[in-house]
Amino acid sequence: MQHLVVRRVHAALVAVDIAVAMLLAAIGITELRSVGDDIFYRSADGLGMALVLVQTLPLAVRRLAPLVATAVVVAGSTTMLAAGYPQTNALLAVPLALYSVAAHHSRRTTALTVVGVLAVLVPVLATTQSNSFSFMLVAVVVFAVGAFAGDGVRSRRLYAEAVELKALQERQEQELATRETAMAERARIARELHDAIGHTVNVIVIQAGAGRLAAPADAERCVEAFSAIEEIGRATLGDIDRLLGVLRDDEEPAVQRRPRAGVRELAGLVDRLRGAGLDVRFELTGGSQGLPAPVDAATYRIVQESLTNALKHAPGAPVTASVAIGPAAVRIDVVDGGGRGSPGVAPAATSGGRGLVGMRERVSLLGGEIQAGPTEHGFSVRAVLPLSPRPGTGQAETAFPRQEVPR
Repeated sequence: MQHLVVRRVHAALVAVDIAVAMLLAAIGITELRSVGDDIFYRSADGLGMALVLVQTLPLAVRRLAPLVATAVVVAGSTTMLAAGYPQTNALLAVPLALYSVAAHHSRRTTALTVVGVLAVLVPVLATTQSNSFSFMLVAVVVFAVGAFAGDGVRSRRLYAEAVELKALQERQEQELATRETAMAERARIARELHDAIGHTVNVIVIQAGAGRLAAPADAERCVEAFSAIEEIGRATLGDIDRLLGVLRDDEEPAVQRRPRAGVRELAGLVDRLRGAGLDVRFELTGGSQGLPAPVDAATYRIVQESLTNALKHAPGAPVTASVAIGPAAVRIDVVDGGGRGSPGVAPAATSGGRGLVGMRERVSLLGGEIQAGPTEHGFSVRAVLPLSPRPGTGQAETAFPRQEVPR
């Protein structure tokens, strides 16, 4: 549609140019014939009328070929003056042609064209016209006005194109930033889903195994296992619903749409894992009031992943977990005692160590530090999250030596 409008506007402008060329030709021929036999100028004849047409009709293509049109117009005007014909208002074709050159070509090209035109026409005007000096001065001024007017049009067009290009670049940058934000949000949702669902599935597998083993001889233990499965399943459904709410409601503020799992929910997490058979001692020091939302969520997920790993890989072993909220950072320590497990507890399948990768990504994005690796008697996870995070600094692991095994 836009291209159609442009073509129509261009066709209309060309039609105007044709009309102007024909009008100047008619004026020039009329003025040439009105002079009649004159002792100073050559009488009108077929050659003179043909030269008027050569002088004016090229204006019809002045937008398509400005330099060619100008050359033909100047050649016709010069020949007509040199042949002794009186000059008519058809000479206005020259400034119109110069206007087109200035409007469509560089200033250097325009300047060279104007100098060439003056070099050709001024001597002829000076030698063929009565009162030649004043006529020559007026002609030079009119030619210059045409060139300056065309240059002004070109400058405005270039400015408008620059503004449009800048606006296009800004739109493209905004679209790129929007896509990057969407990709980052999808990655965040993927991490949250991995943590929430991975934790839940592992606990459910462990509890289902425990219930299966206890069913023949211990009905009460079996009921406890199924109760734990029900409780952790409900909690995870709430997490998933909040995550999917990010996708369902784009108008809700992002802060309200983020999952609410944080330091305050750690006590409930520990209780659920104790119900699943984890021997864990948990300690929380410092207040969570005013804790930055990313740090709050990362603290919960790191503790959750660490305790889930302990439940999977060291069932029945004692685990100590502590979260210390200080004035500048949150320190997380989760250490298990290893061991072969306890009767009635079924180990879960491994997940390829992706949980540790996710923890490391979270800590890195917040500019924190993390160490995850084996100890003399088990496995430990130690992390420090600054309360004034510097996203994307990539300063994870600066304070701890890196030693990590898939878990």
